[in-house]
Amino acid sequence: MQSDKNTSGMAGGKLSSGFARGARPSVAVLLCSGFIALTQLVGWSFAKARAAGSIDPAFPPLPVSVIAVLVLWVLLYAALALLFRWFDRSRLHQGKDVSRKEERRAFMVVFVLMVLCWLPYLLAFLPGSLPWDGVRSMNQFITDAPLENHHPVLMNALYAGLMTLGRSLYCDNAGLLLIVLFQYLVCAVSFSLMIRQMIAMRSPRWLVVATTAFFCLCPLWGVFAQAAFKDTLFNGVFCLFVLEVVKNLNAGTKGLKPHWLTLFAFSLIVCFVRNNGVYIVLPTLLALMLYFALAPRKDRKARARVASSRTSSVLAVASVAVAVAAVFFCATKLLWPAMGVETREDKELMSVPFQQTARYLVEHPDDVTESEWAAIDAILPFDELAGLYNPDLSDPVKESMRDEGGIMDADERAEYFAAWASMGLRHPATYARATLANTYAYFYPGIIIGQDIDRPVFPLYIQGLPINEEFDVWYIGSAEVREAVEGVLADSLDLPVISAVYSPALYVLALLVVAAYALSRKDALTLVVVLPCFVLLLTVLAGPLNGHLRYVLPLAAALPLLYACALRVPAKAPQG
Repeated sequence: MQSDKNTSGMAGGKLSSGFARGARPSVAVLLCSGFIALTQLVGWSFAKARAAGSIDPAFPPLPVSVIAVLVLWVLLYAALALLFRWFDRSRLHQGKDVSRKEERRAFMVVFVLMVLCWLPYLLAFLPGSLPWDGVRSMNQFITDAPLENHHPVLMNALYAGLMTLGRSLYCDNAGLLLIVLFQYLVCAVSFSLMIRQMIAMRSPRWLVVATTAFFCLCPLWGVFAQAAFKDTLFNGVFCLFVLEVVKNLNAGTKGLKPHWLTLFAFSLIVCFVRNNGVYIVLPTLLALMLYFALAPRKDRKARARVASSRTSSVLAVASVAVAVAAVFFCATKLLWPAMGVETREDKELMSVPFQQTARYLVEHPDDVTESEWAAIDAILPFDELAGLYNPDLSDPVKESMRDEGGIMDADERAEYFAAWASMGLRHPATYARATLANTYAYFYPGIIIGQDIDRPVFPLYIQGLPINEEFDVWYIGSAEVREAVEGVLADSLDLPVISAVYSPALYVLALLVVAAYALSRKDALTLVVVLPCFVLLLTVLAGPLNGHLRYVLPLAAALPLLYACALRVPAKAPQG
């Protein structure tokens, strides 16, 4: 403990001298503030057009747009520069050293607080909500629905098993309650462990308190905890994975043995809870390896201590990455097909090109060659695409695929992409508008999309027909209480300040800020921790729905730990 205090004092002295000299302008801050300024103009223009019932963005005249972006850029740069200096000062006021016993006590206190704060939502919607995705997931193993990996097979089996156990003990409502309680436990434990780690890292007290209040008082976590579908569970397991990355980084930089068994376990769980999990896990493990292999050790004693464990750390993480890839490949490419599970679903990867094609047919219906027409019509109903196009949602176009299984013939796919490329070369701006229209709300906090396109922000319903023919579940509490809760939540979507917590853009912008801070301070460790959130964001941007909160919630849950890493001590001081 004494050595940590001495190190903190040295870091504090460097930071203080850095304040005295003043931090020089950072390219990262310039790029971050410029990017945010540009996305605000784009978001405002698309949101204004949407409110007017148009799909054409309402950009101001070019001189006005340029001036607006430049002014906002300057203001954002100044704001970020001040914010980053405040972050630097926060490192000088770290939390106190605590014992393991105190860490465990803090974990239990936070855990109990979370459960109690989430409880009113469960009691109001007892035994829990069952959205469309939750029904479809369990149908795989309880009904005669064909087996598919649209929702990961192991997660489907887990939820179906809990439902079967509950109905064997009492009724379907008991099965739904078992699923919800399981999710409650996973999420509450993972968030509490994250706060415990922040305390162990001596994060600033304001950050620990704000994080606890965020998880306890923000309605999102209680509302999603009572909804039985994969998104809720993924919030928890994603945080556990990021937490394990942080622990391995801390262990590796101290010359300790990485927690490779738990890293392997949580990496594998992330891969099997969401299909995009493998795209998050493998790049993160690669970055972890590179950090252990390349991170400089300026302190001689630290370098001597860590050098002996550098190779073992790299090999351990490499082994985890290979093992995860091997298990995932064997399961999805060999085992699932052998069990009759359909693992291919091409249409789920086609949101971006399908939206671009549909918008092209809206804007340029007469600029299509016969071969392009034939290539598109072989996969999608050409004459219907313009009418199906929804700028915020790719599902109407995707669901019109001629192959109901969502699988494209290899030759037809090649011909489609040839047509898609040739059309895009003629009108690239149309493709850009299609992509921006389907993603801008992830960066622009001035709009919340979902309720008005039958994709509610809050999963407060039990799905019935046509997909739910099997599960006899119902809310057992007072309808008046449920309506009152839903009314309060719906009203909060329109409140100027409170509504910000329901905007996915708030959390995406916060991610950009912490990444820019880490880049400006040349903090490689934090950048490794930021990486899984950035990869998650990329998969979300390639997804079907513009600005939907549930896709960004895992990122929102992990953000406090990212900031804790960025504000840790010791850290690289800003250069004068």
